[in-house]
Amino acid sequence: MALPFHGRGAAVGAGQESTYGTAVSRTHWRQTISSSAYRKVTRNYRPGLVGVSSAYANRATVSGVTECGGSFDHVLTYEGSGLLLYHAFGDASSAGSAPYTHSYTVGGLPTGLTMEFIESGDSGSVAQVAEGCKISRMSLRWNSPSEVALMSCDFIAEDISAYASAGSPSYGAGGLDLIGHQLGALSWNGNNYDLISLEMILDNKLDRRYKLGSRLTKEPTRTDFAEVTWRAEVEWENNNALTDFRAEVQGDVAVTSTGTGNHACTFTLHNAQLWDAPKGVDGPGPGRQTLEWRGLSDGTDEGFKIAMTNDDSTDIAN
Repeated sequence: MALPFHGRGAAVGAGQESTYGTAVSRTHWRQTISSSAYRKVTRNYRPGLVGVSSAYANRATVSGVTECGGSFDHVLTYEGSGLLLYHAFGDASSAGSAPYTHSYTVGGLPTGLTMEFIESGDSGSVAQVAEGCKISRMSLRWNSPSEVALMSCDFIAEDISAYASAGSPSYGAGGLDLIGHQLGALSWNGNNYDLISLEMILDNKLDRRYKLGSRLTKEPTRTDFAEVTWRAEVEWENNNALTDFRAEVQGDVAVTSTGTGNHACTFTLHNAQLWDAPKGVDGPGPGRQTLEWRGLSDGTDEGFKIAMTNDDSTDIAN
């Protein structure tokens, strides 16, 4: 009896496409925590009433469009995350020299990525290649002081190949992890909040575009304005957040993670409004409160910005 493939050795690689849906070599590699890439053909029942009188169920189907996509999780690092951040946000720029500061802001999304999902380090047909990948949703999460920050991406793809032999991942030399204890206090409207946990979500509101003559989607595009949400869990130490919530205060929310050497990263939610601030009591211990902000555009700042400082000379370095 054959042994099963194992998840050890799983990785995801990416390369920038110049033409949507035309596959390119994978030059940027990340070690994954989990991944799921899928390809399915939708099926519709063939309409018609002709049949035998004893037929009580549908007798035929018609193959429809091909739907491809998936998700993957990996560790957020001070170096090597730039390509995926660029394709999640849309705009990237760099300044300085050793160290460099790379800024990622919400803008028009790049053409797309070719991505390879190696699902096992075992030999055999263990890898799928997805072409025409666009990041539809990105989440950054800090769950505790002792855990690394996680980056999760959902993506839409034009097509995904059958399983084949895996490529050869080549990881960059850098890649120091962002860790929970490196994250400073979150600031908003003159008040600082020590964090228990934090999540940042960028929803690009992408959707597939099917047209007659093909089973595959055209290049996905935004069907609505991008939406940026931050959720922070804090201890209930005062009523500053509730006071600002009732006053409908608006302003930038910011937090910085400081690593070693030249590594640091500042996250800013622009023109933020507090949308919810629930606080319950469920025991004798310290009270907790969840604060949820949404970032807004003012025509210059587009709701969300990441400023990553590192030794990479480009904003999409491996």
